[in-house]
Amino acid sequence: YKDDGKTLSLPKIDVVASTTPDGKRTIVSAVNPQLDREETIRLHIKPASGPPPSLATAAVVRALDPCAVNDFEDPDQIVPRDALIEGVGETWTLTCAPFSLTTATFSAE
Repeated sequence: YKDDGKTLSLPKIDVVASTTPDGKRTIVSAVNPQLDREETIRLHIKPASGPPPSLATAAVVRALDPCAVNDFEDPDQIVPRDALIEGVGETWTLTCAPFSLTTATFSAE
């Protein structure tokens, strides 16, 4: 995109992570700003205490049209859907669809 005549680029992926106060769950959210490219990221989840995660779920929020909006006629154009996450122990792979927000939750059972 352009800002004051300078061409700037968006990051391929923007990631933020947090852990619940009890340390039992880790939540990772990733934004893929690219309109036409899926990105796969590898995550290394190592809790400060306790075992590595044995369970993970992921959801993605996206629309095929980046200008889509939810409205009264079609309130479900943009809704969370299950996302692909694979792994075991400390190493996981998260697939981020184009132009999306993907959130994964990791926990030890």
